[in-house]
Amino acid sequence: MPKLYIQEGANQGSSFNLPPFSELIVGRSSTCDIKLKDLDASRKHAKLSIGGDGSVLIEDLGSKNGTFLNGQKITTAKAQINDQLRIGNTICTILSDASSTPLPQPISQPYPDQLSLKETARNPAVQPHIDSRVSTRSHRPTTPQGWEKIEGGATIVNLSTAANPLGKSISNLLSTEQPSAPEGMDATVHTMLDLNTSSTLIRVKETEDIEVLKRSHKFLSILYEVANTITSNLKLETVLQNIMKLVFKVFRPDRGFILLFNDKTNQLEPKVYLTKEGQSNKQLTFSRSIIRKAIQEESAILCSDASQDERFSGTQSIINFNIRSAMCVPLKPLNVESGKSKVLGILQVDNRLASGNFKQEDLELLTSICNMASVAISNAKLYDNIKVETERRTNFERFLSPNVVEQVMQGKVDLHEAGGEEVVTIFFSDIRSFTTLSEGLSPQELVAQLNEYFSEMTKCIFDYQGTIDKFIGDAVMSVFGPPYYPKPDHPIMAVRAAIAQQKRLVELNKKWESEGRPRFDVGIGINTGKVMVGNIGSERRMEFTVIGDHVNIASRLCGKAAGGEIVISEFNYPMISQYFPCEEMEPVPLKGKTKPVKLYRVLY
Repeated sequence: MPKLYIQEGANQGSSFNLPPFSELIVGRSSTCDIKLKDLDASRKHAKLSIGGDGSVLIEDLGSKNGTFLNGQKITTAKAQINDQLRIGNTICTILSDASSTPLPQPISQPYPDQLSLKETARNPAVQPHIDSRVSTRSHRPTTPQGWEKIEGGATIVNLSTAANPLGKSISNLLSTEQPSAPEGMDATVHTMLDLNTSSTLIRVKETEDIEVLKRSHKFLSILYEVANTITSNLKLETVLQNIMKLVFKVFRPDRGFILLFNDKTNQLEPKVYLTKEGQSNKQLTFSRSIIRKAIQEESAILCSDASQDERFSGTQSIINFNIRSAMCVPLKPLNVESGKSKVLGILQVDNRLASGNFKQEDLELLTSICNMASVAISNAKLYDNIKVETERRTNFERFLSPNVVEQVMQGKVDLHEAGGEEVVTIFFSDIRSFTTLSEGLSPQELVAQLNEYFSEMTKCIFDYQGTIDKFIGDAVMSVFGPPYYPKPDHPIMAVRAAIAQQKRLVELNKKWESEGRPRFDVGIGINTGKVMVGNIGSERRMEFTVIGDHVNIASRLCGKAAGGEIVISEFNYPMISQYFPCEEMEPVPLKGKTKPVKLYRVLY
C-alpha cells in the first residue's frame, strides 16, 4: 500500500496510507481526508485516486495556487513512487509500503506571482532595485517567523498578514537608535527592503549596510502600522483622516490634502486638508498643474523644487502658491477581477520653505502608503454604497412586492421617470366598526393587533404583484398595474389578492378569538381606470402615488362593501366577470357623474 509522506510544511513528518480503490481529498478543510495546516492550500485542493495496483492519479480541484508534481503544475497526472507533490507550501513524497530509499530533495517551485531574484536576473525587464552591496556570502540568515522564504534568498512579506518583526512603532523608528538584527540573523548579514510600489508586497534581500537596514526596517514598520490603521474602520471620513494623520506623522509636511472624484460629477473634491497646525478650516488652494499631470499619467510626482522643475516651468499656480517641494500620488486601487485600476483621487503633501525636502525614497514610501490607502478608500466607498442600497431596498420593500423591488434596484423600473397617465387598478380595504374595536383595547394592544393584520394583508397584496400606496388609519390603499406590473390582467390580480385577504382574515379571527382578542371584518372596493401616476407632493416631501376620479370611485366602493365583501365597478366588471362569479348591486350616484355607477359583488 503506498503512502503519502509530508516532507516539508506544517504537517512535516506525517504520513498517510493510500488504500487501493480509494479517493482521498487533500486540503485545508476539516472535512478533507488529508487535512493540511497550510494557509496557501485551498480548502479542497486536490483529489488522490488510488488504483488496485497502487497507482496514484492526482487531480487539481480548481485550487487557487495550483498543484505541482515534480515541479510541474498539473491539472490531472499519474504519480509514481518517489514522485514529489507540492500543495501550497507543503511538499509530499509518494512512498511504497516497503520503501527504504532516502527521500529526494524538495523541488523549489515559487508561485508565478512570487518573482525570485534568480528569475529577475534572467529577465532585465522585471529587474527589482538591487543594492550593489548585496552579500555574496554562502551563509543565509534564518527566516523570521511569519515571513516566507523563496528561491534565490528572497522573502515575500504580505503586510496585511505578516507580524511586525520588530514590534516598534513609527515614533521609535524615527529616532536615531541603532537597530539590532532580528533574532536568528547574522549580525553582519542583514536584510534590505525593496519597496514594490505597485502592491503591498515587499522584497527582502541581503546587505551589510546598517543604514540601509535601518531605513528598510523603518519602512516595513511604517507600512505595517498603515495597514493596521487604515483597515480598522470602514467609515470613509475616518479612513481619510487616519491616512492623512499617518502621512503627517511620517513626512512632517507643511500641509497635505486628499481630493476624491465625485462619482456623479466626476469632479475632484477636497475631503481632508491638514496643516502643521492641525485640521484646517481655510479654503484649500492648490496647483492644478501638478495634480493634472499625476492623474493624466497615473504616476506619482516628486518635485524637489517645483519652482525650478522644467515640467512645471512658468506655471503661475506654482509661483502663486510658493510651492517648493511636493509629492502628489494618484489613488488607484487595482481591481483583482479585471486587472485594471481606476483613479479615485490624489493625495498631495508639500512644503513652502525648504527646497529639496522630499527625496525619491520618500516618494517610494508614500506611493506604497497610497496603494494601501486606495484599497481602504475603495472598501469604505463600497461599504457606503452597500449601506445606501440596503436602506433604499428596505424602504422599497415596505411598499413594493419583492419582484418589483428587484426591478427597481436593477434599474428596470425608474420611479423618477415613471409617471403620466396610466390605466391601473386601485384597491381599498377598510376595517368595519373600527371605532368600537379600538374602544375595547389599550393603545398597545390595538397597535399590536393592527400591525399583525397589516403584515398579513400586505403579504397578500405582494403575492399578486400589487404595491402599497399608503396606510390611511385602519385602511390600506394599494395599486395594481403600471409602472410596476405592466401586464393588462392587473384587475384579475387585484381580485385574487382581495380573496386571499378575506380568507386570511378568517384564519386570523379564529386565532384572535382563541387568544381572547376581538375579531373584525373588512370591506374591499376595487376600481380600474385612467389616473395620474408620479411623484406628488412638496419640495420637502414627495411620494410616488396615483390621483384621479377613479381613485375616488375605488374609495366609495370600499365604503359600500360590507364586512367580508369585495365590490367592483362597471369599469372592470367585463374582465373580472370572465374569471369570477359576480352579482349586481344597487347603482350608486357619484360626484361628477351624470348617471349612477353600477356596482357588482364578487362571489368567492
